[in-house]
Amino acid sequence: MAHRATALTISTFAMGASLGSTNSVPFPVRIVAIDNASTFVLGLINCSAPTQVFPLDETGIQGSVAMTAGATSAGVFYTPNGTTVTSKAHRILGYLEYASGLATAGTYATVLTKVQLFGPGARRCRPERPRRSPRPTP
Repeated sequence: MAHRATALTISTFAMGASLGSTNSVPFPVRIVAIDNASTFVLGLINCSAPTQVFPLDETGIQGSVAMTAGATSAGVFYTPNGTTVTSKAHRILGYLEYASGLATAGTYATVLTKVQLFGPGARRCRPERPRRSPRPTP
């Protein structure tokens, strides 16, 4: 079923919201549109943590947590202050990248190094696949 967006809620980072990033470590933040009864809400998610990559699968449904200074976990969908959604479809729109990280996680004084719309060639959040060894030639 196709939906027509009738409204869009814009998101901003809350001061102190690290989204699971750590000081001076590069990280991308994925931007998603969450379909909340045909009102599309922008969501942000950091799919990378130092020891884990959280896959971002558009075929599932997701919930979100309201963006506050307490938004400090990777792998969580965050939506604008006061907005939460439960069991909703989403679509990846693109990503923002901090190639050098933030000097202090949660303090967005650093300029973004990349803003990328999703499409061919854009990176998804998914764990790296193990590389296969080349087959020996007979």
